[in-house]
Amino acid sequence: MSLFLVEARREPERVSHLIQLRTAVRRPVLIWASVVSALGMYTIFASGFGFLPTYAVSIGATKTQLGLLSTIGFFFSSFAGLVSGSWIIPRFGIRRSVVVSNLVVGILLAIIPLIRDISLLYLTQTLSGIARGTA
Repeated sequence: MSLFLVEARREPERVSHLIQLRTAVRRPVLIWASVVSALGMYTIFASGFGFLPTYAVSIGATKTQLGLLSTIGFFFSSFAGLVSGSWIIPRFGIRRSVVVSNLVVGILLAIIPLIRDISLLYLTQTLSGIARGTA
């Protein structure tokens, strides 16, 4: 049915992109959100795909256990993302949720080098996934 829909043509906007960029950079909330997002992405990828698998292998994890570590983290992150928008953020606010979540992720990353058992790594990935999904 959508093959027969026709969109109306719009005239291109004549606003300079530099003016839009200058306006956006002056918003402190946008800068704060960008920095927090960039640090969060760095943390997720540097730890989840760099440090954690290397460390897990060093304490004896198999390839199956490495896959399970990643799966656990992403599963709980996805689940927490669904719950946070409807339950956590309305109760605690966006800023508090993001700050607490990132603190939890940081603490869990600091604990990882002290862990010598793969089952405890599963636990840290579960908690870290929930915190990442909430942020």
